[in-house]
Amino acid sequence: MSRSQFPFSLRAGLLGLGLACLALWGWRPAESMASADRCAPRNMDLPLLQASVLSQSDRLALPTRLRLAGDYVAVLDAASDSVLHVIDRRSGSLVRSVGRRGKGPGEFDGAWTLEPAGEAAPAVWVYDLSLRRLTLVPLLAGTEGPARPDRMVHLTEGAVVTEPHWLAPDSIVTSGFFPDARLAVFDSTGRRMGGLGHAPREASAHQPMQATQATLAPHPERRLFAVANRYVSRIELLGIDGAAGASIAGPIAVNHDGPTVELDRFAYIDVAATRHHILALFSGRTREDFRGRASFGSCLQLFDWSGRFEEAYRLDSDVLAIAADETGAEIYALRHDPLPAVVRYALPAAGTLRLAAGQ
Repeated sequence: MSRSQFPFSLRAGLLGLGLACLALWGWRPAESMASADRCAPRNMDLPLLQASVLSQSDRLALPTRLRLAGDYVAVLDAASDSVLHVIDRRSGSLVRSVGRRGKGPGEFDGAWTLEPAGEAAPAVWVYDLSLRRLTLVPLLAGTEGPARPDRMVHLTEGAVVTEPHWLAPDSIVTSGFFPDARLAVFDSTGRRMGGLGHAPREASAHQPMQATQATLAPHPERRLFAVANRYVSRIELLGIDGAAGASIAGPIAVNHDGPTVELDRFAYIDVAATRHHILALFSGRTREDFRGRASFGSCLQLFDWSGRFEEAYRLDSDVLAIAADETGAEIYALRHDPLPAVVRYALPAAGTLRLAAGQ
């Protein structure tokens, strides 16, 4: 399907979380860059990372999320005929496009996040926010056409669930909007078992629940979770026992002061994790100053799992989502300008050595 054809099926009003948040239409240069000039404390000089294009296939229409699964990059697309694209990490070639739009098995009405599955053959779990459903999708099965899910899990909790991750074969941990916890825990049948951490704040007429929206990145060993807040420059660390770890205040303050979180300025728009580090994509932009690009970022911040800020990098273009390889030596990202593309960044040698050594 060409980019000019957009059978757009996501629900625009899905609690303010849909593509309205991305503000992708009406793309144009920002009137002011002042609100996002800073990326690190003390105005330190930052290394500029130059992207190489991995894939710029005509099949990419409106890519929103990506994850690495072995030798492949899985990409969610909000506007192409197929919801999921599979790209070879070595050649950049498009291997497969699967997942037609709909509500039946193997179909998707509001694909929101994805997670690599620990399967013998590469596969991902795709979470449909609209259908409240996790679907296991093999990446290499068959050819073009609808996904053939091996398994589906319906999450029964009445609250909004936004980013489920498998903690173990019998349990799922997810972010969302919960009145009694920061994260919720479900069993493998989709029934809620409990929660982790404290609810960050109570929704009110002056404080909508969207203010607590966050992206979740688990430690590879699933012993810790990094919860990166979309509208507050703070990353919370939670253990699998529910104990709160460090609360990381990002080097650039966004919505730190006052009881109300303003939804017009973005903070952390995506987060990835390696064994030793948390990599957070920071925006700092307002909707007014960056029309069409507020929910994108060009600032990559690096923290260790104790919560210490270590490094920041400036990316050569605005990106929407990130994923890190096993060592953190390479960062993959989604770029929309000038054309939708999956791009790849190599961290500087010093940063790569530090990541690999866990220093």
